[in-house]
Amino acid sequence: MPQFSQSSSFALAYSDVQQLLRFAPYLVRSQGQEALLHYSTPSGIWQGAPVCYSVVQGLFVLRWQGIVSKPEAHGFQVRAPQGPLGLFTAEHSFEAWEQSTLVRDQLVCENASYTDLFAQMRLIYSFDQRAEMARMQASAPTRALPRLDSGYAAG
Repeated sequence: MPQFSQSSSFALAYSDVQQLLRFAPYLVRSQGQEALLHYSTPSGIWQGAPVCYSVVQGLFVLRWQGIVSKPEAHGFQVRAPQGPLGLFTAEHSFEAWEQSTLVRDQLVCENASYTDLFAQMRLIYSFDQRAEMARMQASAPTRALPRLDSGYAAG
């Protein structure tokens, strides 16, 4: 079973990390055989919420989605019972550390054909790109909904 584990530290508060994970990076480029993984939680972190994963390796892109199976105070677990990786599980944990947030990620999949990919993977967060996406969405104008009462009546 292919496994992946990574720990990273960021000069961001845990609440900021949680908020920025709602946005996916807008540009991910890999060089050669480098495989870059990123994930996003578009609707937040709660039981049953979707978690979107992407791996980019050269021109190869692999996307799948899991659901939050166990939200916790400082992290969450994800499960995807089917998809390109077979049974997939992940654990993402966050810990306040001095003026930073320590992030630990562990991923396991059932499909042994992805062993090489998992060995070459590196998880990227691109919080600067995520922050830009958050700013763009916040400044986007809202559109008015069309009127439901258009003057027509059944009869």
